[in-house]
Amino acid sequence: YRGNKVVLKGTVVRSTLVGMKKKEGEFIPVYEIAVAFDEMSDITKEKLTALIKSLEDEKGP
Repeated sequence: YRGNKVVLKGTVVRSTLVGMKKKEGEFIPVYEIAVAFDEMSDITKEKLTALIKSLEDEKGP
């Protein structure tokens, strides 16, 4: 799922700056966020689940 996008609608209920990441000589803020998602279709739920799984696999143990 790397590079793929899932369009979601919702409200950010919390955001916390957890650090900065350097990319191509530029520092980019990294946030941890919590979102209350609006209702989504079964297809969108499947895509979101697959995206989360791929990120977990990429992160490793």
